[in-house]
Amino acid sequence: FQVATLAERIRRWLPGVSLVAGGPLASGLGPALDRYHAFDFIVQGEGEFSMLALTQALCRGTGDPASIPGVLHRQDGQMVAGPPAVAIGDLDALPDPDRDLVDNPLRFHVSTGRGCPYACTFCFQAVHGRGYRYRSARRVADEVIRNLEAHNHRAFDIIDDTFVANPHRVLEFCEILRDYRTRSGRDFVWYCEARVDILNLRPDLLRAMKEVGLIRLQIGIESGDPQTLKYYEKRLKLDQLEDLCRRIVEVDGISVYGNFIMGGPHEDRQTW
Repeated sequence: FQVATLAERIRRWLPGVSLVAGGPLASGLGPALDRYHAFDFIVQGEGEFSMLALTQALCRGTGDPASIPGVLHRQDGQMVAGPPAVAIGDLDALPDPDRDLVDNPLRFHVSTGRGCPYACTFCFQAVHGRGYRYRSARRVADEVIRNLEAHNHRAFDIIDDTFVANPHRVLEFCEILRDYRTRSGRDFVWYCEARVDILNLRPDLLRAMKEVGLIRLQIGIESGDPQTLKYYEKRLKLDQLEDLCRRIVEVDGISVYGNFIMGGPHEDRQTW
């Protein structure tokens, strides 16, 4: 278990340091994560504000860790939950990541939204709630443009599972990038993930994204077996997938990749 191994090494290197676990694993397991390693704190849900408050409490003595929403703290050897985590309503209010700290000379990643309006049974997005919250097209485009110029990147990845869930936002984003390419003369390429059913309903999205540099599209297929897709509550029919692949070929210039789950519940050699 990589998280536990890393935590044990850090504890040996820095015996007095406070160890904090966060991310989807901490949100999903909660106190059960403690059986893998004796963390001092566990942050559930979105960590920006909770981690800031926890850091200020530990480093500056301002505030009580036990009162921070989403933070579990150690008390008498047990992990005790404080107030429940609170979802961040205005994602535009969050600052951009400082990519000077971890620079990739080839590309950078952009996160544009959280949560998901769908309910696939295998997905971790439930920890963010079923509502879909997203940053504005202008805010996302401004982050992209700033990083293209500041680091001379020529590629970026949009890492959301749900980037195309709001087609109007996607078209606005593409329009801003189109204007930037025209004014600056810069050439760049990018990648995103998308749902099959949305792209079938809105084929204009494919051409709009291709015109501003999309070269790779990843789609969630998960299984080629209709019954398995029903178990996953994927709301995807195989003929929809075939239709989309034909549309992508017609657009030309976009490579398509599929996500698959191998060995999931209810699967056997026949469904593979």
